[in-house]
Amino acid sequence: SGARVRRFLRPLAVSVATPPGDALPGEDGAPAADWSRTQLSFEHGSVVHRMTDENDGYTFRPVAYPDGRSATWYVSRTGHDDVSAEAATHKWGVNQLRVPRPGFWDILREQLVAPFFAFQTFCCVLWLADEYWYYSLFTLAMLVVFESTVASQRLRNVDELKALTPNGASLLVHRRGRWTRRSARELVPGDVVSVTANGVNDAGEEEVVPADLVLISGDATVTEAMLTGESTPQRKRAMEPRGGQPGDAIDTAIDKTATLFAGTRVLRAEHGSASGGGGGGGAAAAGGVRVGRPPDKGCVCVVVQTGFGTAQGELVRTILHAGERVTADSWETGAFIAVLLAFASVASTKVLLHGLADPTRSRYKLFLNCVTILTSVIPPELPMELSIAVNTSLIALAKKRVFCTEPFRVVDAGRCDVCCFDKTGTLTEDELRYEGVATASDVAFAAGLDDINPNPKPACPVLTTCPGDLSRDAPEAALALGSCHSLALVGGAAAGDPMERAGLAGCDWTLLPQDRSASGASSVARRTARVMTRHAFRSELRRMSAVVAVEGFEGRKRRVVAKGAPETMEATLRKLPAGYRRAHRALARRGYRVIALCAKDVPDDKDVSAVRSMTRKECESGLDFIGFAVFACRVKLTSAPAVGVLAQSSHASVMITGDAPLTACHVAAEVGITARPTLLLESDGDNDWWWATLEGKKVEPLPLFITTYDTLRSYSLASLAREYDLAVCGEGLDAMTRRDRLVDCVKHVRVYARTAPEQKTRIVRAMRDVGLRVMMCGDGTNDVGALRAAHVGVALLHDGARVGNRDRRGSSRSADGRESNEKLNETETNGGGNGDVIAELTRRMEAADDRSAGGRLALTVRPGDASLAAPFTARSGGVAPCVDLVRQGRAALVASQQMFKILGLNCLCTAYVMSVQFLDGVKFGDTQMMIGGLITAGMFLALSRAAPSQRLAPSKPRSTIFTAYFFASVICQFAAHLFSLWYTLEVAKAYVAAPEESGAAPYVAFDAIDADVGGGNVEETPSTHPLESLFAPNLLNTVSFLVNTFTQTATVAVNYAGAPHCLTLRENAPLFYSILGTYAALGVLTSQIFPELNESVELYVMPAELASKLCLVMTCDLAACWVIERTLDRVFPPTTSRRAAALLEKTDSNT
Repeated sequence: SGARVRRFLRPLAVSVATPPGDALPGEDGAPAADWSRTQLSFEHGSVVHRMTDENDGYTFRPVAYPDGRSATWYVSRTGHDDVSAEAATHKWGVNQLRVPRPGFWDILREQLVAPFFAFQTFCCVLWLADEYWYYSLFTLAMLVVFESTVASQRLRNVDELKALTPNGASLLVHRRGRWTRRSARELVPGDVVSVTANGVNDAGEEEVVPADLVLISGDATVTEAMLTGESTPQRKRAMEPRGGQPGDAIDTAIDKTATLFAGTRVLRAEHGSASGGGGGGGAAAAGGVRVGRPPDKGCVCVVVQTGFGTAQGELVRTILHAGERVTADSWETGAFIAVLLAFASVASTKVLLHGLADPTRSRYKLFLNCVTILTSVIPPELPMELSIAVNTSLIALAKKRVFCTEPFRVVDAGRCDVCCFDKTGTLTEDELRYEGVATASDVAFAAGLDDINPNPKPACPVLTTCPGDLSRDAPEAALALGSCHSLALVGGAAAGDPMERAGLAGCDWTLLPQDRSASGASSVARRTARVMTRHAFRSELRRMSAVVAVEGFEGRKRRVVAKGAPETMEATLRKLPAGYRRAHRALARRGYRVIALCAKDVPDDKDVSAVRSMTRKECESGLDFIGFAVFACRVKLTSAPAVGVLAQSSHASVMITGDAPLTACHVAAEVGITARPTLLLESDGDNDWWWATLEGKKVEPLPLFITTYDTLRSYSLASLAREYDLAVCGEGLDAMTRRDRLVDCVKHVRVYARTAPEQKTRIVRAMRDVGLRVMMCGDGTNDVGALRAAHVGVALLHDGARVGNRDRRGSSRSADGRESNEKLNETETNGGGNGDVIAELTRRMEAADDRSAGGRLALTVRPGDASLAAPFTARSGGVAPCVDLVRQGRAALVASQQMFKILGLNCLCTAYVMSVQFLDGVKFGDTQMMIGGLITAGMFLALSRAAPSQRLAPSKPRSTIFTAYFFASVICQFAAHLFSLWYTLEVAKAYVAAPEESGAAPYVAFDAIDADVGGGNVEETPSTHPLESLFAPNLLNTVSFLVNTFTQTATVAVNYAGAPHCLTLRENAPLFYSILGTYAALGVLTSQIFPELNESVELYVMPAELASKLCLVMTCDLAACWVIERTLDRVFPPTTSRRAAALLEKTDSNT
């Protein structure tokens, strides 16, 4: 019935949202067979939407995955049976990234029916109807060739993406109560699988994790560089229920330490054992896993997402669907066309009214003329030129190893106001240098010096740098560094966090198999530690802990060791030592990264099972302070120059890091983000907050959250920012957020420290909310949210030092892969050559990237060049690509704006010629139209390929065309061109009206019905109206063609932006010589020194005096337009947004 049809259709308009319907077949009492019923569904953006019955009717929802269940649910999984597996396959589909490969003609057909191309084809048909055969066919052929190249490029992109589909490697799956080997394509959510270290298949390709998995038993070491850009191998452990409650939900988007993402590579995998050697930990340690030990001794995981629902699938979808948007701002384009359409409507109306007043005019021809005028506002080359401008920047960035999955964001890079940077791995080196340990006794001694001789800078404790001294004087500190970490043994070498590897080497301890570690030769005695349970590092807690069984130490045989940020470890200490805060602040002020080391004994009467089940809260309370581990992190050589260049080009630089505030402020000053005294927002733990210097001196008490900008209020936040650089920690950021002062914070603060990933995202979004254009640059998983929230996100992949030979043969690639795999699969006890294993692993990853490149520099985005973290991925070890991106963004922005201006002026002049001058009898020949089109296309091609300037200008380009400068320039230049077109035609009319002086045929006004064509050679039948006659060369046509061609060339020459954001006109050789060649050709045609050439261009013979006047008028027109453009550019200079003024004001004062 109609009511039921309306009830069905109404929900289809509801916005699509993530549904709660993530139940597996057979759950909640629903029979598995119910899931195999036929359901209506459709696919959009590679995501399947199924029709569901909800309270308000039927609607389509994306198929949800079981990725937000409790730890108990995951641990209790035993896998599918045949019926539920079949039903799950029906619901979620086969585990593959199905990238359909359409044929070339299918893609071309799709593009040819697009609205823009259809409109352009319609314009060509209009020209054909007006008997412009050559010009119309030439334009149509040019459009088809362009669309063919785009279709071919899209086909190559699809071929690149198809290589990312799961390779079909088999793995053990627990179904029907036993382990069976199945293809990865058969995996469905809810399956229980065993994961082992990935190798190289028969084709020489790296095997990867086939789906998003939750680890429930064992641990693994993986590399996630493909997805996040994080080059450091990550250690994954069995899930740990939050708060020790097994019923707590596990969010795979947050609990990344227990999630193996599709597309990542497993370097090492171990099954959890009863002895704890495998580090089962968490939920698995409680004995909840209900499946037996897998035969391959891999770690046990539960499949939660497959296909395009995985993290790898999201990356492929981003590249596949966002990569096609390569044009400029569509809203701006449409608005500008609307403005031109208004002018064209006026011209078309004049022709229409004139034709309707003449009863002898053909209504068909009149309609054709009016529609042609209206369509002239969208020239056929518009979409091509805008696309070429963006693609030119993409190609230049790709040559600098900066790849883009969302090309339309290139122009946004040219609009950026603020550049935000992570610290570790972005501004500073990834590899940290171990400096030593400040033991508890050294801290107390330094505190005593402060009491004796107080000074503004507290005494810095002495560091114990020698491993032998540390083993003798503070063995607990060596134990904490040697056992409390997340490092894993891969091929005999420690892999994991650079700081933990530096600490392990600094204390001279060695990592052993089965989660054991031992002291080295510098130790006074052989000491070992075996991890019984470990609570991994969490960014929101900023600490980690482990329970270890020790040998060679005095006292009890089991101890808890913990480490973390000094501020957060305070709450875990049994007693706060004297000088604790002053010591770590003094070390951080010198730019060191400081880690607090703590420990406590575990009673000997506690049984093993109780020790292994100790919760995080039990482990991280009542600890004794051991000392501070100190690490130095060198600033990258490119950081300070890049920040300096950005500061000189009107960009404010901001640091957003998870490191300590004082360390962050030191690095910020070293790279140039701050240059004045810095104030840090501090608190006593209550609701009282104040600003203090880095030495701890409080600024005069003031209400913190004053928002007024009144300069008379000497202690307002704005006035403080005029004198100091401000720094805020994560807790201070939360305090400002609670008081609704986050907007004021992002306007003035230059350094954000101790920030969690969610806080980084919040900062970037707040900057966007106040109107700032934000670029974010980071290298780790903690930066992913901020990178995606920024207008321009740049993820760094750390292989910039690689030169890489991309000409390897396929057979050698396969052989090298097998050899490398054998080397990595050697037993961990072999010793010998362990120092080269990580280098070998890196070489293997680079070889996989070379294979995906196909032995060439792929200018398109390849999966190995992109990451899920951000639309831009820079394969570089520093922040220099940000400068390149800004440079190319400014060039693309300027190119698109100058093309809008040039196209606008040309369209206005064309509308005048086709309306007012048309009524005077002016028409262009087919040859003239084709020559004009060739000249315009050649100059626009050279215009769109203009290279950016090598130096960033101090001022930014205008961010939009809707400015007073743009419209004033267009209007004034059009007035100059309009006068030139009108004046030269009037002069030509005078010459035609006086044939005895000029030798030309007399001019006859076409207002008279029976008039002949002035100067024409075509005899018209009495039924043909003069305005509808065929083209015949005459003096008016010749003068109008020459002047119109000159004005179009002058428009390009005058409005080419050039310096300071692009190469100057002289440096842009193709455009420079195109303009000179056009002027030379016009000079030859005007001087008529080659009559045969003029005749071939369908030009009429002009008197010498008229030719001289034309040259004078065209010269004056060029000079007038040049003066207008340069004057208006100075009168209306580019301005900075009011929201960005506060940060940029401090940048100016710094420089």
